[in-house]
Amino acid sequence: MKFTILIILYFFNVDDDDGRGFHISHLNGLPLWFDTKKACFDHINQNYNSLQGYVEHYYKQKATVSEIRCVEARGQ
Repeated sequence: MKFTILIILYFFNVDDDDGRGFHISHLNGLPLWFDTKKACFDHINQNYNSLQGYVEHYYKQKATVSEIRCVEARGQ
């Protein structure tokens, strides 16, 4: 079983909320999977500011991080 990062978003305007989470599946063009949930959370803890900044840039300041989870990667 492998794990991946799922970011739950908080949208500042309810009309922008598309109801989806944001999966972080790659880093520098390579798949980003973890063999254990602990390794996944360790990565989150070490890179929280970068993850938050990436999401805020992607959504053009319309959303921020509400929660970050490590979830089982589908098909892995």
